[in-house]
Amino acid sequence: MRGSWADRPARLAGGGRALGGAGLLLPATARALGAKHQVWLDSMVPDGRCSLLSELREVATEIVNPEWLGVDPIDDHQAAVRFLFHDCPPSTQSWALTTLRRFIPNYAYAHPISLVEEIPSTYVACSLDRTLKPWWCADVAARRLGVHAAVLDTGHCPHVSDPDGVARILTAVMGAPRR
Repeated sequence: MRGSWADRPARLAGGGRALGGAGLLLPATARALGAKHQVWLDSMVPDGRCSLLSELREVATEIVNPEWLGVDPIDDHQAAVRFLFHDCPPSTQSWALTTLRRFIPNYAYAHPISLVEEIPSTYVACSLDRTLKPWWCADVAARRLGVHAAVLDTGHCPHVSDPDGVARILTAVMGAPRR
């Protein structure tokens, strides 16, 4: 379709979900979409020199809560609630469990991923995260992206527990008035 939304550059590209890998795919996604801004939603930020697997072999417990290592929230819903959805009411937890999908981007895990430094970034850190360590997220935003992290008082999935908070940040990034 000529002139459709698919023909226009994206204003915003986002990624997240820690070791799920979506953050690792954000640079390529932003580049492919012609995005004007990248939003890192409580996620790993590649360092461009080594793979995620190499980085985790060296410093996993500096980045990730040791109790989270080896947990599969798809097979263990109690763990999913404990680590991902602990800040949600029970009805939201029940719904959120139905949204979990297995996503293993093996290539992205095993190879260095370069950042797209020419596209500005915003990093959203979550102070109550039980998967990634919140202090590491804020530090990596500063060191690798050169930005001060916006912080939400949520767990690892702020788009589930505080969608209004995420929307406020996205609206501020885009400079548009909120309706």
